[in-house]
Amino acid sequence: MALRTIQVFGLVVLFTASASAQCSKYQLYANDSVGCLNEIISFKTIPAAPSGSVLNWDFEIKSVNNEASPTIAFTKADTYTVKLELKLPSSKTCNLERKNYLLISANPSLGAISSTKTELCELNKKATLTVKSTASSFTWSIDGTVYANRGNAVQHTFTKAGYKQAQVIANNKVGCETKRIYDSVLIVENKPLVTFPSSELVLCGKGSATLDPSFTFYGNSNYAYDWKLSGASKVSHTNKIPDQVTYSTPGTYDVELSISSNVTSCAYDYTFDDYVKVVNAPDIQIRSTPINGAGCKSKIYGLKLLPGNIDTSRITWFHNHGDTVTITKIKADSVVVSAEFTGTYVIWGKYKLASCDKLVSVTISLESNDLLADFDDGIPCICKIPSQLTVTNKSVHYNAKSMTYEWEVRNVKKGKLLKKSTDKDLSWNVDRFGNFIIKLRATDSDGCFEEKTHIIESRPFEGELRVAPVIACPGSRIRFEPRDTMCYESFDSVYWTLYELDGTVRRSKNDLVISEVYKDTGYYDVKAILTTNTGCRSVIRHDSMIHITNLKAIDLDYNKTKFCLGENISVSVNTKPLDIDGEWFGFLIGDNYVDTAIYSDNVLRFNPDIPGEYDLKVVFISESCKDSIYYTDHFRVGGVVFDFSPKDSSGCLPFKTSLSSSIIDNYLIKSTDTKLEYLWELTPPSLGKLLSPSSSSTELEIENLGTASISLTIMNADSCATKLVKTDLFKFDLSADFSVPDKSCKGVGITLDNNSKGTISKIEWTVNEPTATFSPSASAFQPLMYINQPGSYTVNLMIEDNNGCKEFLSRDLSVIDFDFDFTVDDTMPQCSPASFTFTATGTNVDTFYWDFGDGSPLETTANSNILKIYDLTRVIPYRNRFDVKFYAWNNIGCLDSIVTEDLLIVRGPVPYFDIVNGTGCSPLEVSFINKSISTTKIFFDFGDDASVDSVNYSSHVYEVDTSNEFVVFKPFIVAQDDHNCKLSYTPEDSILVYSRPMALFSHTEEVGCSPHTVSFADSSIYAYNWIWHYGTGDSLTDSSHTTSYTYETGTYRPYLVVTNKIGCPDTLKIPNKVEALKPPRALFNVSDTITCIGVEVDFLDSTRSKYPVYEWKWNFGDPNTLGDTSIAKNAKYSYTESGVYDINLIVIDSNGCTDTLVREKGIRIYKELPIELPEIDLVTVESDQLVELSFDMTPKFAFNRYLIHEANQLINDITILKRKDTALVLPGLLVDSNQYCFNVEMIDKCEFSHPGDTHCTVLLTVDRSQEEVTVLNWTSYVGWDSVLNYTIYRGKPGLLLNPIAELPETATGYIDSGVCNQEYQYAVKAIRRGDSAKSTSNYVEFQPEYVFQINPLRAHLATVNNGAVEFYWQKSIQRNVKNYIIDRKAFDNVWIKGWKRTGDTVFIDTLAKTQEKNYYYQVRVVDDCDYQSTESNLASSILLQAVPTDRNFQLSWNHYRDWPKGVASYIVQRRSVEGAPFRTLGVLPGVDTSFLDTSAFLLFEKSFSYRVLAVENHRLADTSKSNIRTVEPLPTLFVPNAFTPNNNGVNDVFLFKAVALLPDSVQDNNFKMSIFNRWGQQVFEANSQHDGWDGTFNGQACQQDVYVYIISAQGLDGSLLYRKGTITLLR
Repeated sequence: MALRTIQVFGLVVLFTASASAQCSKYQLYANDSVGCLNEIISFKTIPAAPSGSVLNWDFEIKSVNNEASPTIAFTKADTYTVKLELKLPSSKTCNLERKNYLLISANPSLGAISSTKTELCELNKKATLTVKSTASSFTWSIDGTVYANRGNAVQHTFTKAGYKQAQVIANNKVGCETKRIYDSVLIVENKPLVTFPSSELVLCGKGSATLDPSFTFYGNSNYAYDWKLSGASKVSHTNKIPDQVTYSTPGTYDVELSISSNVTSCAYDYTFDDYVKVVNAPDIQIRSTPINGAGCKSKIYGLKLLPGNIDTSRITWFHNHGDTVTITKIKADSVVVSAEFTGTYVIWGKYKLASCDKLVSVTISLESNDLLADFDDGIPCICKIPSQLTVTNKSVHYNAKSMTYEWEVRNVKKGKLLKKSTDKDLSWNVDRFGNFIIKLRATDSDGCFEEKTHIIESRPFEGELRVAPVIACPGSRIRFEPRDTMCYESFDSVYWTLYELDGTVRRSKNDLVISEVYKDTGYYDVKAILTTNTGCRSVIRHDSMIHITNLKAIDLDYNKTKFCLGENISVSVNTKPLDIDGEWFGFLIGDNYVDTAIYSDNVLRFNPDIPGEYDLKVVFISESCKDSIYYTDHFRVGGVVFDFSPKDSSGCLPFKTSLSSSIIDNYLIKSTDTKLEYLWELTPPSLGKLLSPSSSSTELEIENLGTASISLTIMNADSCATKLVKTDLFKFDLSADFSVPDKSCKGVGITLDNNSKGTISKIEWTVNEPTATFSPSASAFQPLMYINQPGSYTVNLMIEDNNGCKEFLSRDLSVIDFDFDFTVDDTMPQCSPASFTFTATGTNVDTFYWDFGDGSPLETTANSNILKIYDLTRVIPYRNRFDVKFYAWNNIGCLDSIVTEDLLIVRGPVPYFDIVNGTGCSPLEVSFINKSISTTKIFFDFGDDASVDSVNYSSHVYEVDTSNEFVVFKPFIVAQDDHNCKLSYTPEDSILVYSRPMALFSHTEEVGCSPHTVSFADSSIYAYNWIWHYGTGDSLTDSSHTTSYTYETGTYRPYLVVTNKIGCPDTLKIPNKVEALKPPRALFNVSDTITCIGVEVDFLDSTRSKYPVYEWKWNFGDPNTLGDTSIAKNAKYSYTESGVYDINLIVIDSNGCTDTLVREKGIRIYKELPIELPEIDLVTVESDQLVELSFDMTPKFAFNRYLIHEANQLINDITILKRKDTALVLPGLLVDSNQYCFNVEMIDKCEFSHPGDTHCTVLLTVDRSQEEVTVLNWTSYVGWDSVLNYTIYRGKPGLLLNPIAELPETATGYIDSGVCNQEYQYAVKAIRRGDSAKSTSNYVEFQPEYVFQINPLRAHLATVNNGAVEFYWQKSIQRNVKNYIIDRKAFDNVWIKGWKRTGDTVFIDTLAKTQEKNYYYQVRVVDDCDYQSTESNLASSILLQAVPTDRNFQLSWNHYRDWPKGVASYIVQRRSVEGAPFRTLGVLPGVDTSFLDTSAFLLFEKSFSYRVLAVENHRLADTSKSNIRTVEPLPTLFVPNAFTPNNNGVNDVFLFKAVALLPDSVQDNNFKMSIFNRWGQQVFEANSQHDGWDGTFNGQACQQDVYVYIISAQGLDGSLLYRKGTITLLR
């Protein structure tokens, strides 16, 4: 440190009386005799002591031995004397001393800082800052403003928000200096800016609004909010963004907001007028009404949305409970809600409006039984009476409870009860026609029930016949098909009868669908007998249903023959006679044009595209007749064919051109006047004008930007008008537009925001400043422009399009100066904390921003001087070289910066250390971790009069005596770096050392009977927590000083653990043990706890005790006498009254310890024992002469003996003396001839009798007079409440029997017809309802006689249907058919015997490859005895093949076999598309197997199908269908010979039509069309079938002429097509 303004006295050399001249030459010297507190001072001798000398120093605060040049940090302000004992190598000792040599001055204090305002709630307000200090002068820096040579207080105006920092430099009179930075001396806030995105919010009636304000905060964002929302259901809200804001009254409402800072006391108010607008809408609500459901728990609710006058189409209902809740809509505003499970549910109703959805909800509690009433409602149709109806019950209960059932059948119309039943399944004999309601109620054991109803119909069967066609030509095939209009069931049989003209039978057949060919004209009758699968039968006859007539003519009707282009030509068509079934085709045929009609509802509709005369051709085609009409020059279509074009199609605005029209044809149909009327139109009209809109040509002027379309309408003398429109004919869209800022700074890139539109081919930017530059260039669309001189300028833009049209635009711009710089007063290195003064200057600068490199930036305005203090202790991470970054900007967006690297160097150490284990009990070893930075020397003071002058200060032991509970120590360090910069550090944390606690307590008596209670009282020192350990494993943590504990038997050693405030422990154990003596345990036995009046009962003591028992006290609890006590060890007593009595015993041992045993209701006395009657579980026959009997066991307390009685006295009574012997086996009984009935009598120990119910075995017999079947009879089981059923068992004698039938509980007989020629053994088992217990009858044997019928079956039909073969055969008359065995053979393979088995008389072979092979089938029958019949006749499927030949299709098929009389005929059919009906092509004799189709080529453009029907040669003929063979039509091209490309939308493009070509989507389809002019030049080429020629070449219209086309294509069948011809282009 530099020498202060204190006079320094000359060196004083002290000599002692004994000093020799040898010591006089040495002097003490310090590098600074005047210093500041904590400054490190170095000492030495002048001259230096010789080598080998010992120097012992005394500095008053510390002694240093044997060191030549010590350094000392003086930590107290004072005057110090320095002494030195110098021992020279000559053993001479020199004592040197300098009294009051050092003056150590305290650094000026900088204490707490205060402000007249701890907070400011708006900007530009003043506050005065005052610091406590002993200094004489101060320099302040606040927000960049410097106040030099001021006192300890300064006033400042705060212009920016935030927490404020003050930097203070304090100096005392001797030059000691203190620098300090104060953070958060006060906070400055400003009123936050609150804005809403919109000023109005529209709600619909009652609803929730969302307020979405945005906030801009200044200095603080931690606020509390208080919203006041007038008109809302909840007016006050405290969230930053109000939620759940609900309005219910229409109107306009204000929003008020008060916000208050959570950091300061600042508060601000806001008002937003008329912010919320609520419009009226229906006020909806839900009315809920509980509805009692079926049963005891089931509950459903009816909900209705109110009011009732709202639009119900806007209502929807919903919930969020998944599949557990069902909403059933009654009306749009009314629903019924039910739930699968019991619970509380929320149901929502929504009313949808244009701007919002109104929601309302209701919470309802729904209950549901775990019960489902259900039955099979697939009830067959009842068409005849009487009929037996059986309905199967399918009810379930999910908790497996028992259920009962109630069935009701009532008449729908009158509600009359017709049937009532409690059986599980309903059986009802339907004896009348009508509609009936079946109702089932299922009730569980809790009384809860559910119901189900179903309506059935019983009426005579009605069917109908479908015949098509009903009117046809001779030779047509008529199809007959039945339809069930009542039950919609399939038919079991349909027996058709077709009649001749004279009424005789023409044909009869039993088949579902038949067809018939009628060749003679007239009216025919038909009759059918319909029988459904359920036996319903109907007979239908229609007289004169079919009309066969010759086609006499075609009848046409139309209202005129002259039309204008664009009109529809409609021709009504019909046959004579009317409505013969067939197809209609119509054609308008002109010279170069053919128009095909569209047919619907007996009308042919044409719309020709070209004027002229047309022939009319109409064709009618039926299955067996056809006709056509051809009228020459029948229709005339008038109109004008023309075109128009502009002289010029492009140019610059204003644009002018001429439009001229050219007439191609004016075809007149009435007049001979060739005069034409013209009308030109411009769209949109705002773009310009047409000068002569009614002439054949006109001038056009376009003045405005846009796209123009032109239309021309020409009307001839017949008033036929034709309109031609050419859209987007002219386009003018060039427009120049750009923007620049009004003001910018020199040298800054200015963006030229180009918004020009149109087809721009050239751009040019200029400005009236020669040095200006454009990047990347002046021809770029949107460049950056740089101007380096201030001034006013004009920026110019020119754009140009491909037509040379130009647009210009100019914008003005002002460029200003923008310069700034800064300086610093000194850049030499300084010790931390170091202060520097910065000066900022600038032109057109609004804001400066300083980044000093230490993490504490600063923002200032205008030119200013700034005081900056660098404190290395505040720089994290540590660094001592600082870059200064200086930014400047202004309000027009100019921004620049100056960066100076390593501008400032700040030196000095950063002293710091951590205290480890700073709190504890004495003695406490505390560790210190030195984290100082840039230190070379350290002085450490431990705060307990101990210190060390070393960097090694890792730990120190602190001790305190017990006179104080704790002592506080405050350590600190002083650090110095190699530049002699010094700094001290005292941590905020102190070291706290506690005295240890001392555990002390007293207690009561140590020995006693268990349970033994001991009390404890605490008297510990410095104790804050007590843990009492009782020696049992139990402990108590408590703050109380007393406790007690009750001990069970045993010996224990309790102790106390106490801890002081920081948890240091001490423990004290009790000197003697605590003992709890074990008491006796009173026990006794009673000879009988349930007995009768007057019986003597023994009471026997069984007490357990460690010590001898000396006393017993009995009390037998009898209130009827005073003599119910005893003091004997074992006592006797008899009761005179019935009742329940308590028994009490008290015992006392030799230590006086007692125990009491009370048995409440310990004995029951009865006049007669209460027991249930003995009940037999079942009796059953187990084998010959052996019956098993089981019954319920009697309670032990009452049992004496059982007596078994046989009711018919067939055996003697049996006595059983063992209570558990409740299952008996009774051998030697004649079970094959007798039914045995048993009951059980129980005699109790009081000799009372208890007889039980009777149970009888089942006796089975066989009627041996019947030989072919087994007839069984049996007696019913007697004794059970209900029998579920009787199960019949059958098997071979000696082997296991199997169940064959289950019969109802009322059954007592059974006929077994499914038997073979062998011996059988039978038994019957009665099954108990509820638990399925079984009682078996005796066993009987019987051998019936059996005869098998070996007749072979007849195979009816094999036919292909839906890609599979259906095989039908005769039903066997054999009694016990097991199944049918099918053999199959493909035409190219061997027979597969036993290929399939089935129980039906039809089999569908889905494995058959019906498109590849035909198959043969035969069938055998096998019965339950495994007898088989011989094979049936064959039935074969038909395989149809179709092969194209030229333009025909050759069909072939295999012959059907083996009908007994062969095939009568083959019917060949064809259909157009899948799903369409098949139409007959021809009927061939039964020997033909091929057919040639020559008509398909002209009819089909897409795939079509064939099939063949084989008709049996029989009166009731079957029909076998072949596979359906689908074929592709033959590829064909249809090419027109002329077209007119005049842009009138009619015949403008040359296109061909094709059939069965490979589509364009297929790769390598090889399609190509080329067109050549008369000179062989190719003018058009296409590679897609859909691309046509528009009559142009290279964008120019080709002349009217004849052109050559060449087309090559590939068909769907892979064939190649080539077509060459000519096409005429007409203009």
